[in-house]
Amino acid sequence: VSGRVLALNGAVTMDSNTITIPPGCPCAFPASVTDLGPGCVSPITPVLASTAPVTGQLVTWTITSVLPSAMVFVFLSNCGAAPLTVPGTSCTVYVDLASLELFFTDTTDSFGNWTLTFVVPPDPVLLGRCVVIQGLVWTGTGPLAGDIPTTGLQLTVGCM
Repeated sequence: VSGRVLALNGAVTMDSNTITIPPGCPCAFPASVTDLGPGCVSPITPVLASTAPVTGQLVTWTITSVLPSAMVFVFLSNCGAAPLTVPGTSCTVYVDLASLELFFTDTTDSFGNWTLTFVVPPDPVLLGRCVVIQGLVWTGTGPLAGDIPTTGLQLTVGCM
């Protein structure tokens, strides 16, 4: 290691090969989840939830609905787009249509629920990365070509 390291109150130590940040130091990028609002104004609007996305740890996304054995599509995009209210409906799209990616497809269980658990890669490049996720649950009679959008969530990848 070369260069200069400034230590604040001895919180960082350095030897010739490593820089060590002791456990308990504040995280510059705390993981967070922000609910952006419902997909539609409806008593059957599916609810999307997430645990905080911490690098190197499991994150769980869930959809709670009253729609059993229905197709689920989960989309992911960059943050920053304004919510789009779909004309002629009470539905709002929170994902950015310009950077939208289909992240996962599946079906709800016999009770109308869905769960996905996966590991957030332990890559420091992801720290502070902000994404928006939103799902669609297909009913065949939903307001958006048969789909009902879930709540939208803004996720910031971080540490504890």
